[in-house]
Amino acid sequence: MKLTITYKEITTTLKDKAKVNLSISKYDERSLKVVYAAGIPFVPDIDIVLTIVSVYPNKLELAYSCGPLVGKAVEKLLPKLTERLPGGVVNINGKNVMINLAEVEQLEKVLKFLSLSDIVVNDNAIEVLLEVK
Repeated sequence: MKLTITYKEITTTLKDKAKVNLSISKYDERSLKVVYAAGIPFVPDIDIVLTIVSVYPNKLELAYSCGPLVGKAVEKLLPKLTERLPGGVVNINGKNVMINLAEVEQLEKVLKFLSLSDIVVNDNAIEVLLEVK
């Protein structure tokens, strides 16, 4: 089974729900480039490359890379952002982030019947490949 999520859909949802203005694009076959535009004069855009390291049936391991100044900010902000999530959803180890999808309440029932098999980064969308259990 294949679920396709366009970058436009992701950015629109983030803008509507979280009031965050991001742009997302393909960086390479396993990575996305995420750019945050502050919209403030003389404040540069912040860009991060998110790479899919591993895909497990109910987990996703990502790594991020960015410039040194942005890296320091991310190191301080990421733990604060993950505090808002239920325990066990996100585990951070350096620049690697493990997302335990089975701990997300909205995905718990889905993952009883489906398992994650791969994620493919395309030019305009992300394809999530799932297998029926």
